[in-house]
Amino acid sequence: MALVNSSNAPMALTYSGLGRHYLIKNTIDASESVASGGVGTLLTTDTHEVLLIKEGWLVNRVWIRLVEKGTLGATTISALGDSGIANIWSAANGINGMAIGTGGTVGNIEGGTLNGLLYDADDYIVMTLAAAHFDGIIEVAAEIIDVFGLDSITT
Repeated sequence: MALVNSSNAPMALTYSGLGRHYLIKNTIDASESVASGGVGTLLTTDTHEVLLIKEGWLVNRVWIRLVEKGTLGATTISALGDSGIANIWSAANGINGMAIGTGGTVGNIEGGTLNGLLYDADDYIVMTLAAAHFDGIIEVAAEIIDVFGLDSITT
């Protein structure tokens, strides 16, 4: 049987695909109250939605960066996942157990090693905390390829 190239693509990333690769980022400022423009203290009893993911997006990697450590105790990230698997982005890497409270290191970056997950429905990247509430600042970033979604994630 012959191998037939039916891809109709002479290069790895066709022109129509150039507008489909993105880095998205959310800064979560728990050091300020909601009234002051922040999100308020993040509680260990809650699950926090940190990034919106749209149907048809391939999420390659997710990273967390500590901008300002919390002052309420030795807070760590216990899980980073989505609505289906609570720790899919934090299992077996540095995000699971990342110190963001009093024991954290400002500027520390930890990232997932999942190698991509294609979302077949809108979802959120969610985070849960352990040990203590959090009143600092973190950034959550993800590398996204819009595979089957809209022509642009900005529309």
